[in-house]
Amino acid sequence: MSKLKKTSIIVGVIVGTLCSFWGLVNIIPPKKVINENPWIAKDQPMISAHRGGAFLNPENTEKAFDYVIIETNYCDIVEIDIHKTKDGVLVINHDDSMDRMCLDDEKKETDITKDVVIKDTNYKDLLQYNMGRNFVDSKGNKPYENLTIEQAKEQNLTIMTLEEFLIKYQQYNFKLYLEIKEPNTEGINEANKTVDMVYELFERAEYSSWKNRTMIISFTDSLIDYIIEKYPDLYVGALGYKIAPQLIATALGLTTLIPSKYHSFQTQMNNSAGPIKINCATKAFVRASHRRNQSITYWTINNEKEMDKLIKIGADVITTNAPDVLAKKLGKN
Repeated sequence: MSKLKKTSIIVGVIVGTLCSFWGLVNIIPPKKVINENPWIAKDQPMISAHRGGAFLNPENTEKAFDYVIIETNYCDIVEIDIHKTKDGVLVINHDDSMDRMCLDDEKKETDITKDVVIKDTNYKDLLQYNMGRNFVDSKGNKPYENLTIEQAKEQNLTIMTLEEFLIKYQQYNFKLYLEIKEPNTEGINEANKTVDMVYELFERAEYSSWKNRTMIISFTDSLIDYIIEKYPDLYVGALGYKIAPQLIATALGLTTLIPSKYHSFQTQMNNSAGPIKINCATKAFVRASHRRNQSITYWTINNEKEMDKLIKIGADVITTNAPDVLAKKLGKN
């Protein structure tokens, strides 16, 4: 037998073995995250209003929440971000400071109020800021720029606490994405304490309905692990490096091999696992998540063509700053 023929046989055996292995892996169903997952869409994608719909109203404000929850009522999910103040109050804001939302860039260079970091500031002191000050509407105007603080309060544009949110909106029918932001500022121990505080709120009788309609999300791997271990009755969604193994496995068609305990796989349309660039906006990614009974959420989608693509592949949730645009596409407004 010639050397070339022997080499061809060996290569053929290796390829055949790999193909058999790949086929077997895809026949065996992966372990399900949960038997029934309410975060999986039934017929069309759910709309998640990112920061309460950041293109429509000043983000993460009561004014924004009123609009998408009470006035329009076409959002299935509202996404908010929380931080803990110096005196231990959970407040709703994306950044770790008030600067981007509330302060004049030109004045920050000399103003003693520059760098108003939430973790270093008491809650009552945060109430002096107009969270609509730097909001730019669709016409390029700043409609709330010159409001006095009293006027800002009247228009629901001062910082809102998580507890105020839970009280006001618990009667309305929507789900909540609750993102823990602390690891950007104080570290994982403080983030874990924030989860403890949130859980304590959910355990109170007046807020008990929130546990079943809230998913806690985070970019911090150890925080996700903490929730899964200590609070297995909470829904949890992972972003960032936590989803990297599943990204790679799904791209290679080897989903079964990678264990996953979180209820929602949350990704951009194009993501990366280290140096590897992966197109996640495919039916294969949706099917892979659904094999685990895991929801798949795409963020932050503001482009109409991208919305169309995600609707077509059967995404469970589309998180957007422009929920009105997505609602129109889905025939909800």
